[in-house]
Amino acid sequence: MAKSLRAKTKMAGRRKKRNDSHYAVVEAARTARVSEKLLGKSQNSEEEVPAAEEEITDEKMEEEPKKISTAGPRMSRRESWRLSKGMSARPKNQGGQNKAGYKHAAKGAGKPGRRR
Repeated sequence: MAKSLRAKTKMAGRRKKRNDSHYAVVEAARTARVSEKLLGKSQNSEEEVPAAEEEITDEKMEEEPKKISTAGPRMSRRESWRLSKGMSARPKNQGGQNKAGYKHAAKGAGKPGRRR
């Protein structure tokens, strides 16, 4: 069932997220620490990179990685298992059988769909 706005759990959750709560203070401190760390890394990385390394990285960037084809069927776990057992990846058509292995019924057989 849905919880109303006055539900105890809903109110408790909102209480935890308020600005003056312990959680908000900890979250603000964490954000400040991460920000300082990232700013320090970016300043250090600009100073330390020598020219020789820049040329190497430029050469690596020029080489295009091998493209991965995303078209077509991919091997499922079932197909790879069948191949490991020496079977074909996909079983051959079994000549008009359903999943239970019985022959398909004639078209229109059985109880009529429309009630009379």
